[in-house]
Amino acid sequence: MTINVRNPGDERAEAFIAHSGPKESSKTVVNIQFDDALLARIDADALRLGISRTEWLHVAANGMLERAKIEGGNPLLLVFA
Repeated sequence: MTINVRNPGDERAEAFIAHSGPKESSKTVVNIQFDDALLARIDADALRLGISRTEWLHVAANGMLERAKIEGGNPLLLVFA
């Protein structure tokens, strides 16, 4: 399921995303597989926050990397500990 709905808070969400991590010089399209139930949870949360699935994934990935940098160590150990 793709979420293409634009909400009134989109500009605010996009500004948040723009400042959520280091500036990238380019973007690459990637194809990844998700469990259907996990993707449904991501989509529901993205809709709740008024952001796109891609924006949600950017924030989640950046947050995990930043947390690992601050706390040190392997980011997977922080999630599964």
